[in-house]
Amino acid sequence: MIKNLGKLLRGIFTRLSILKNLESWVPQNSAAELPTLYIIGAPRSGTTLLYQVLIHTLKAAYVSNIASVFPYCPGFVSHLALKFKKPYRATELSSNYGNIAGLMAPSEAARVMDLWFDRPSSPEALRSSKALKTVFKAPLVIKNVWNIDRLSAISNVPGRKVFLIIHRDIFSNAKSIVKAEEKGIHILSRGGNQKGGDPRSLKEAVQFIVDYNAKAEVLSDASDQTIIRLSYEQFCKDPFAAFEKIVEALGVELPDPLDGEGVLGSIKASVIKESERERMKQQISSELCKKAEKYESTH
Repeated sequence: MIKNLGKLLRGIFTRLSILKNLESWVPQNSAAELPTLYIIGAPRSGTTLLYQVLIHTLKAAYVSNIASVFPYCPGFVSHLALKFKKPYRATELSSNYGNIAGLMAPSEAARVMDLWFDRPSSPEALRSSKALKTVFKAPLVIKNVWNIDRLSAISNVPGRKVFLIIHRDIFSNAKSIVKAEEKGIHILSRGGNQKGGDPRSLKEAVQFIVDYNAKAEVLSDASDQTIIRLSYEQFCKDPFAAFEKIVEALGVELPDPLDGEGVLGSIKASVIKESERERMKQQISSELCKKAEKYESTH
C-alpha cells in the first residue's frame, strides 16, 4: 500500500516539478562533502550482508526502503522519516535475495540508481547524495549489484568515492545463484528479482560471475577514488580487519566499541566442500573452469 501511495504521489509531484527541488530544503552541514562508498559485487556474493553490517556498525548514510520510493528526493524523505523513525540497526542479519524488510531498512534503490546514473548529465546523484550525507551526518553507502554497468557514470560524479569490490568463491557463489533460480527467483535479471521462466544453469551462473568480476577489474585508484577489494570469506573470518581498511578509506574514525551489539560475531561464511566443487567443475567447460580458477588464484 505504501509503495502504491508513493507511486501516486510521485507521479503528481513530478508533474508539478516539486520533488526535484525538495533536496534543497535539507539543512546543510559539512557532512555533505564526505565520501560515498559503492559496494560492488555479483548477486549472492555477500553484498547485502556487507551493506547491512556497514550501515549498522558505522551508522552510515543510506537510501532506505521508504526513501527509495521517491527517487527525486531521498534525502528530504529521509529527513522527514527520521523525525518519526530511528535509522536502521540490525537485530539480525537477514534478507530475502537482496531485499531487507522494514521502512527504514537499507534498499537497493533501483529507481534512485536509474535516475542518478542511467540518464545523461543527471544532477540528482550529486544533489541527493549530499542531502543524504547531511541528514545522517555520515558518509553515504550505496549498494546495487547493477552498478557494475554504471561504473563510468559513477566515476564522473564529483566528490570522493570509495569502491568496495567484494568477491566470493566462484563455485559457492554460483551454487547460491542456482538455488535461487531453482526457486523461480531470477536474480540475474537487471529488472530485479524476476519470477517465472526457465532457471539459469550452473554454467550460466559461473559465466555471469566471471564476466561480472572482469568488469570490476577496470577500476583503479585515482585522485578522487579509492578501490578496496575484499573476499567475502575473508570478511566473514576477520570483519574487524576489513573495517580498518574501510574507515581509513572513508576518512572516519573506527567506532569504539566496534561490535557493541555482537553483530559481527554472528557472521559465518558458507563454503562448499571440495568434492562438490569438483562435481561442479565437471558440469562446465574446461575453458570456463580455467577462467574461474585464474580469477580466484589472483584474488
